[in-house]
Amino acid sequence: MLGHRHADTEPTGLRKWKQLSRLQRSLALFTLILLFICGMASYPTVAKHLRVAKRLQKLLYVYPIFTYIIKFCEILHFIVDSCLLNSAETSRIEAVREAFRHAWKGYRDYAWGRDELRPISRSYSEWFGLGLTLIDALDTMWILGLKQEFEEARRWVATELTFNKNVDVNLFESTIRILGGLLSTYHLTGDSLFLDKAKDIGSRLMPAFNTQSKIPYSDVNIGKGTAHPPRWTSDSTVAEVTSIQLEFRELSRLTQEPQYQ
Repeated sequence: MLGHRHADTEPTGLRKWKQLSRLQRSLALFTLILLFICGMASYPTVAKHLRVAKRLQKLLYVYPIFTYIIKFCEILHFIVDSCLLNSAETSRIEAVREAFRHAWKGYRDYAWGRDELRPISRSYSEWFGLGLTLIDALDTMWILGLKQEFEEARRWVATELTFNKNVDVNLFESTIRILGGLLSTYHLTGDSLFLDKAKDIGSRLMPAFNTQSKIPYSDVNIGKGTAHPPRWTSDSTVAEVTSIQLEFRELSRLTQEPQYQ
């Protein structure tokens, strides 16, 4: 009678719990603990306290299931951190894209195809008349995934860019900005247009190396095929002429023509 009365007074939920098999109770407990840990792991500041789980090592001999819970918690914490990091990284990347688009719009509107933009006066200036800013930005646009802007700039290179001009250019600046810009864009895209243009300007810069000392002149007329030292001195700047080997050697490697290196 007493036993029967005790059973009647037990909560329905507890009675149903006792009716479950051992396996069912274990699975239910594991699910509850797992949900609790998932909730904690969702917050990095709280997730740090999960290190307390290491203190449960003594329980591992009694409840081996804790091993899997702790491992799962570590994996979940890593996933949450990765998601947060990727989200922040995506925001930074988009911020860089927007900054570039802002600057590029100014160049596109006021200095398209020119060497340099003058943002305050909304005009442009020319140094060599070879679209230095546009060529310099090709690889950046490709890396940033700005395909529409890149394709528009590519059309300008294909239809407007010509090196058959009676103009003096600085060997160093032309190498790092024009030759280097075209070569790097070719490497990124595999588009032969940029390699052909690189070979054209590379060949036109070669007269700079026709010197007795083999130290190249600083300035080249890419239309006439003549070269001369800077007008302010009789010598070339060694720092400039020794830093252009990368582009000329790479041009030789790609074209299989040794004269550039």
